[in-house]
Order: sequence, then structure tokens, then C-alpha cells
Amino acid sequence: MTERICSNWRNVPIYMPQLWGEMEANFHTIHSEHVKRVQANMKLLSHHYYTLRHEDLAAEIMQRHDIHDWSKKHEPEYTPYVWRYYRTTWRAQGEQDTRVTAFMADESLQRAIDMAIQHHVLYNPHHPEYHRTPDDMTDVDIAEMCCDWFAMSQEHGTSIDDWIAEVIPSRFKFYVRYPYIIETFDILKRVTQ
Repeated sequence: MTERICSNWRNVPIYMPQLWGEMEANFHTIHSEHVKRVQANMKLLSHHYYTLRHEDLAAEIMQRHDIHDWSKKHEPEYTPYVWRYYRTTWRAQGEQDTRVTAFMADESLQRAIDMAIQHHVLYNPHHPEYHRTPDDMTDVDIAEMCCDWFAMSQEHGTSIDDWIAEVIPSRFKFYVRYPYIIETFDILKRVTQ
């Protein structure tokens, strides 16, 4: 049996190379579709700010446009995210892939996924966890965050207003920047219609 081990997550073995290709293809499809959606939102938001003569903010948003979620395509995030997306896909389809059932139940896999998520949010400034406090986020950080969250609501067919009402107060402590977040979501709702 061939074994491939993620360089930074040594406790996550990957067996069955033939399945790994399928898992990677699944990751690249889902990831690229999400990034394209985020980038489309960022482009619309940037254009909005440009028309209001906020050229610097518009330019900064477009710089972030090109690198959104880039870290997921590299270790130490890549391998755990491949597993996470694969698990999410077969769970969403209501199926179990018996080829990987034992791995999916393995606590070390869940720990590696949790560590990859932690790495992602701590190394990407569009996540509130990157900052000392969420209110330390810059306008471009918030713009990218809102475009990301808005893309997730588009992908899942859920209401961004419900996300704002339920998740932001319970998970993040925005105070000073909260009005700017609401304003950014309002702009996104208008420009994406």
C-alpha cells in the first residue's frame, strides 16, 4: 500500500493514490468556483468604489482579488482542505465513501483539518481572527471578508442577512467596524442584482 504524508501534518496519512487524484480534482473544482465568485463580488465592489472616486480602495480590493484564499492551495493548508472538501461533498450528497470511511472518522484527520483552518484564518487578513481585534480590520480587509461571506451565501442559497444577524454577533466582536460591514453588504446586495 502506497503512503503519502502531508509534509506539515505528519499525522495525516493519505492512502490509495487513485482516490487522491479524485479528491484533489474535487477540491480544485470547489475551490476555484468559490474563488471566482468572491472575485466577481470584489470586482463589482471595486467598480462601485471607483465610480465614487475611492480609487485607492478600489485598487487595493483588486490587488486582493488576485490572491484570495491562495494559501489553501499550499501546505500546511492544502492536504487537510482536500480532505475537508471531499468529506463535505460526500456528506452533502448523503453518501458515504466506503473507501475512506475509516479515515473520515480518524481524530487525527479532524485535528489536521482544524489546524489548517486555524492556519488559514490566522494568515489571511480578510479573516477577523488574523487581527488583534476584529475592529482592527482595514477597509480592504472588510471588503474582502464581505465578498467572501457573500459568495458563501450565494453558493449555499442562504440569506446574508441571516448570517449577519446570527453569526457576526455570536462569533465576532465587531463594534467600531460593524456599520462599515453592514454598508458593504448593502452595496454588494445592490451591485449583484
